[in-house]
Amino acid sequence: MTIEFVLAEYRVKEDGTWLTERPSIIRTGGTGACSVKVSNSSSSTTAGRGTRDKDYTAASSTTVSFADGETGIKYIDFQIIQDNLDEPDESIPLSLSLASGTETLGAIKLSKVTIIDDEEPEPELFKQVSGVSLRHVNLAGYGLNYRQPICIDVNTALPNNQE
Repeated sequence: MTIEFVLAEYRVKEDGTWLTERPSIIRTGGTGACSVKVSNSSSSTTAGRGTRDKDYTAASSTTVSFADGETGIKYIDFQIIQDNLDEPDESIPLSLSLASGTETLGAIKLSKVTIIDDEEPEPELFKQVSGVSLRHVNLAGYGLNYRQPICIDVNTALPNNQE
């Protein structure tokens, strides 16, 4: 006689490969017809939050209906967008609310989809050097009246596994 998310967190790689099952809700027991509203929120201004139409496509809310006496699992559609950016994992909060019927919401009425970034970070090619100073010394008083160019040798070799 309850409806709830199957999992508190769903995980998917950015290439669309689900590491858990797809987002889903389950109805156990119950006799009358009912429906629930599954909402997802996206906000590019919240750190770590996936953005609709940039990181994923899904309706902002979906109504899922169960017929009289119907129980079991129903899935919610999400399409993940591969963006080829090296970025932290992003999440999409999900919430469940009763739209019609007399069912009770179960313990897992809030969930999230976590998009696992699959891009490799760029190799670190440049390192910041600090505390280096160059000084020109006039040696003309010692019989040396030419200027020697100053050269700095910088090792630009990549690590063996990144050549």
